[in-house]
Amino acid sequence: MLKLCLAYIPAVFAAVFIIGVNPAIAGDAPPASAFFPFVGHWSGKGQFSFPDGSSAPLTMTMACRKAANGAAVACDLTVRSKGFILDETDLFAIDPATGQGHWIAVGSDGGYCDYAAVWSGPATLTSTCRETKAGETTETLSTSHIVDARHLALASTITHDGQESSRFEADIYKRR
Repeated sequence: MLKLCLAYIPAVFAAVFIIGVNPAIAGDAPPASAFFPFVGHWSGKGQFSFPDGSSAPLTMTMACRKAANGAAVACDLTVRSKGFILDETDLFAIDPATGQGHWIAVGSDGGYCDYAAVWSGPATLTSTCRETKAGETTETLSTSHIVDARHLALASTITHDGQESSRFEADIYKRR
């Protein structure tokens, strides 16, 4: 039985390869070009702010590339702040069936979120994620504003059960 299953693996890989690279078979790639301005190597500074008035500085690096033959943009992000390091992998794409933008974020802290991403004009991406864990609802509202081809202004507000718990703001600049 194992030999029979193993015999099908090359055929499956061949079918996936042909469908994955042949637009005539797979259909046109989703219009992910709206996310292409994120492609590049970025770094910058910002801060976390908390409701009690305290804040913490942060540094941030982000490297983004076109992925899935241009159907998505994939990014690796690192945020550092006072003994805290968050590594995150992000995938930006458009659902071809609905036209809905998605930003899927997976963090080294165990966080996962599938943001609904909407462009407000050509320069501002507004993304919302709502999740419930252990009876607590967390909502994150994020904006990514393209100031110019080499400058992104990023902001997020996080609420837990309707109460703001933190705010994040950063300006990052394209290095290459």
